[in-house]
Amino acid sequence: MKTNLSSIVSAIVMFIITAGPLCACDFSIKGKSGVTLYYTITNPKKNEVSVSAYCETMKRSETPDVKHGTVLEIPEMVMSGGKMYKVTSIEDEAFADLEGLSEVWLPASLKSIGEEAFAWCMNIHSIVFPAHQVEIGENAFIHCYSIESVSFGSNWKSIDLSWFEDSDTLSLVYIPASVTKISNANSVWSLCMLEVDRNNRTFESYDGMLFSKGLKTLYACPREKEGRIVLPESVENIYRDAFRGCDRIVSVELPSTLHRLDFDLFEDCRRLDSLTIKSGVTFFTGKTGLSKQPVFALALPMDTKVYVPSKLLKAYRSILFGKEGYYCTNDWEYAPEVYYAEYELLQKNQLLAIR
Repeated sequence: MKTNLSSIVSAIVMFIITAGPLCACDFSIKGKSGVTLYYTITNPKKNEVSVSAYCETMKRSETPDVKHGTVLEIPEMVMSGGKMYKVTSIEDEAFADLEGLSEVWLPASLKSIGEEAFAWCMNIHSIVFPAHQVEIGENAFIHCYSIESVSFGSNWKSIDLSWFEDSDTLSLVYIPASVTKISNANSVWSLCMLEVDRNNRTFESYDGMLFSKGLKTLYACPREKEGRIVLPESVENIYRDAFRGCDRIVSVELPSTLHRLDFDLFEDCRRLDSLTIKSGVTFFTGKTGLSKQPVFALALPMDTKVYVPSKLLKAYRSILFGKEGYYCTNDWEYAPEVYYAEYELLQKNQLLAIR
């Protein structure tokens, strides 16, 4: 009896192994692109489903065969068993590793995109989002190196550009009029320009950079922006990370309206040749680590020249703190930092009068 039972169990196991993975989804439909999409009912009362290119039990080695250049258009509604279902979510890792995908069109019914949903889809170059805000999971587009274009709908309120920070080709991002929050605005290495809809009441773009409405605060300069930058005579504040990673800028002219200057604002600007400060007020960027005396210091490449109004040159030199060592910024007065030779603090021979 034990022998017969053992034989039956072995036969069942062998059948499962040879028959392939069991599909844990509720139904599947082959889409327009030729990719079979698997759907799981997430809300029976509202007839809502999630979508994936994988069955729950499929192994990663069983990645669906997707031809190069495939345009993935996820439907808004699907029918199964005589019922219509609304596609409201994309599952975690739903389309991960599908290197054949080139474009993704997301449905108007979509509410959320799961974690790593499109991870390692290295050939996606275009993503079209629905009109309304969509919740995007962590690393949803990680290792999507080829994204060239992203299109947000007219009702988006919040955008986090770190979603696309792995892209090597995304050069322009258009911000709709409805957006009131932008996170990690200069996190995309390939970004050259941010363009804001003129009807946006929170943000404004000028020379490809992101400002508050009215151009009083500079929030971000795209990392790939290059050459000379002249900020308009309205800017009063510059966000501390505004120039993070901007290593193609060679010259920056700050307006006379500026109220504050952080010592490490241009720390990443490795090619910065000159910085012009037009304000008629002497800037104090922090305090020395021991005496806590107000000082002027900037972390800059060693060859950068800093130009200040001639009438303030003597005052700037008298408060200059230009050596390696402990130094406190305005923001971290009680947390001294140590600086190394790669970015020495501003030296006297770098400080000159505006010609």
